Amino acid sequence: MIKKYPADKNFISLKRSVVIGQTRIIEAQKVSQIALNFFNSQRYVEAAIEYEKASQIDSLEYAHYENAASAYYMAGDYGQSLLNSDKVMSKFQPQTGKAEYLKALVLLNYGDKTQSCELLKAAVNYGYVSAEPLYNERCN
Repeated sequence: MIKKYPADKNFISLKRSVVIGQTRIIEAQKVSQIALNFFNSQRYVEAAIEYEKASQIDSLEYAHYENAASAYYMAGDYGQSLLNSDKVMSKFQPQTGKAEYLKALVLLNYGDKTQSCELLKAAVNYGYVSAEPLYNERCN
C-alpha cells in the first residue's frame, strides 16, 4: 500500500509508527529539538550532528536529513549538505522544495549555475517561497 500511495501522509505516518515505533519517534523528536537549539545558537556543526543522530533513530523522517543538510550548509560543509539533500530528494521525494533549494545553494557555491537554476525552479514550483528571490536574482 505504501508504494502505491507514496505521497500520502497518512500512509507514511502509519509506516513510521509500525516500522520505527512511537517511542523511537518521540526520542528522535527530542534529539531534533536539541539540534534546533544548536542551530538557533548558530552552532551549526553541533546541530548537524544532532540531526544526524535523530535520523539514525528515525530513518523514515526526511526532515532530519533535510535539517542536517541545512545545518551543514550553514557550517560551510557543502559536501555533507549535498549528501543529505540528495538523500531527501532520492529516497523520500517530499516535494516541498527545501531539499532542492539547499542543493541549489551548494551547487551555486560550486559554480554550477545550470543545475542550480533547474533545482531552484523545481523548488519554486513545489511552493518553497525562499527559492523564488534567488531564482529571480541568479537565473533570470
